[in-house]
Amino acid sequence: MNYTTFEHEAFEIPYSVLKAVHCRSALRALVSIKPFLDQVPNAKSGPIALSAFSDALRSICIATCNDTNNIPSKSRTHEFATTDLKIHIENNEEFAFGYLSFYRALLDVTRENNQQRSATMYAQKWLELCATNRQSGRKWLLDHLYGPVKIDLANARKLKDPKELFTSWDLTHGGALPGAPRYQPYDLDLALKHAGTAWSFWREWYQGFLNGKPLDWELQRHVALIPDEDWEKGPEHIAEKIEEIREEFGFERAARQKRYKELEPSSVDHLLSAPTISAAQIEAAAHDINEASCRYLNDTGANELPEAFQMFPTLSRSLLAISRRLRESELTPSKEEQLRQEIGRLNAHVRELEKLIAELQASGDPVFRTALKEQAARSLGDWKMYAAMLGAVWMISGDTVGVKARLENLAAARDAIFGASNTPLVEPTDELWQNPEI
Repeated sequence: MNYTTFEHEAFEIPYSVLKAVHCRSALRALVSIKPFLDQVPNAKSGPIALSAFSDALRSICIATCNDTNNIPSKSRTHEFATTDLKIHIENNEEFAFGYLSFYRALLDVTRENNQQRSATMYAQKWLELCATNRQSGRKWLLDHLYGPVKIDLANARKLKDPKELFTSWDLTHGGALPGAPRYQPYDLDLALKHAGTAWSFWREWYQGFLNGKPLDWELQRHVALIPDEDWEKGPEHIAEKIEEIREEFGFERAARQKRYKELEPSSVDHLLSAPTISAAQIEAAAHDINEASCRYLNDTGANELPEAFQMFPTLSRSLLAISRRLRESELTPSKEEQLRQEIGRLNAHVRELEKLIAELQASGDPVFRTALKEQAARSLGDWKMYAAMLGAVWMISGDTVGVKARLENLAAARDAIFGASNTPLVEPTDELWQNPEI
């Protein structure tokens, strides 16, 4: 996606909402600052990493809040880029585009119209440079690099409130970004976890956007209002200021989610026996779901998924929430309980998907025009994706229906919607289909 293509697709979107697209693009580039968190951040690396979070937070708040007059718009990434990081920026083009996308985001949200040097184009250039070590064709690039932006644009066309864009879709693919494992969002999440308590808020904040469930907007606005002189004192000082804000205004740490006790497993020991392997397989399934959705939008030129398939991004989010729980070291009894609750929610989402597809089949209404049915069958009807998704559910929950029975239940509905498939039914195994890239 070059600037001309982006400008054309963004033409019908109010710039007030397009600002949120730029902010989400910058958020994807946050992984570029991971090297500064790989070791315990010191007096030099800590402020550099914090500058990216500071600029990203301020950009998002200016783009989404009604009262933005008091939010400082000074860019700390630009300040470092012209001082401490100047030589590194000049000699590392890949890092430069990723890191400076936060500075561009601040410029985007304070402007009145779209500019060629936007955060979206900086972040996309960063991703292209990250992908130079892959033998990738144009189709792969469209699916993995430009797909999330295309989805953002499709969702933005339907929105009036920029905040809604941050809850409409996962921030990025479930699998690694180009250059894996260096650009895996969940590796950045792990780096934040091990960076110390000063970074706990930023980990929570980052997870919120990855999940499509941002932290309380008022809490974010209060953090964005912290004066520049406080940010200059480093991550530990900012962590103290954030705790003061939480205490003063009574912000809760997490919203309570609906629970489905009847769909929760009695035990999660089978997952905890090899949590890293389980998490990797679950992430592969989430990646396949997101890839199928992106491929459908790219192949058909549609602005959104058909109604019956709009549960796909929710399923992907649910799978990734479980994988993050599994990657947490030293799971306590309370965390195991949270894992069971996440699995219950996943089973509820799968049940809803089956219901929607069954209703669609029973209605007899054609979902796709004949000309698009073959294309849709390669994406939303892809058997590899269905096998990975249902295999993951079976592995996670030990569902009594079983993966084979569930595949058989969906087979008739799939054939009715997309046309008969020559692909044989996948037999269930004790393990998920193995993604060759894992």
